Amino acid sequence: MVACASGVGARPAAAAALVAALLAAGCGAASRPVAAPQQPPRSLAAAAPEADVPAGYRLHRSYEAGVSLALPLGWRAVAGPDARYPGVIQTLARVHRAFLPYLTALASPGSPLKLFGFDPASSAAHPSIVSVQQLVAGRTGPYARWSQRALRSLATLGSLRGHLASSRADVPAGPALRVAFARSDGDRVLLYVVATRGGLWAVTFAAPPRAPGRRTWDRAAATLQVAAPHGGPRIAGGTGATPGA
Repeated sequence: MVACASGVGARPAAAAALVAALLAAGCGAASRPVAAPQQPPRSLAAAAPEADVPAGYRLHRSYEAGVSLALPLGWRAVAGPDARYPGVIQTLARVHRAFLPYLTALASPGSPLKLFGFDPASSAAHPSIVSVQQLVAGRTGPYARWSQRALRSLATLGSLRGHLASSRADVPAGPALRVAFARSDGDRVLLYVVATRGGLWAVTFAAPPRAPGRRTWDRAAATLQVAAPHGGPRIAGGTGATPGA
């Protein structure tokens, strides 16, 4: 999983890693890395006009991993090919030192971390960030089983402040466990664990209290699309609709 230093970003990644470890042991599905591309895929930075995303959002895609997510306009996103481009890691690590472990993980083709994004307009001390990780590849089992395992693992987080507010959110990509909680440093976290036909994925948002609300993140999570790597047949997709809308 993603090894993170202390500071912003470390605890959201730790939450997804904790869930992944528990699920991999209990779902009967083995995690498998995505093979390295035979040729450099197109940059994540290119917009995908064929996707249906909400107004005010832009779709970011990793062709290498076969996953995409729409983020609010102005956000920046990085995928594996971007992180491997000379100078990218050093440049973005200067924006915030806690970005370094994310970028280093993205540069590894076998990493479960597939996308990392941040809001350049947010606070330099506590930037708003998002990560997309593949937790388990293959069959996931019934929602009731894996979601309860995930909640039990999240409840053990040392950085948790208060309680976990959890609910089921059936996003277009598949049934999802939606978990909102606060960290001990005051930052808010919203975690979506989504069961697609290709396995379990985690979309994790983290931001300071005064950042845009969770409805903004709900809209983004609903656009998650998962396909076979390198532009193969689509496995599951998002329409950009807001859950409950």
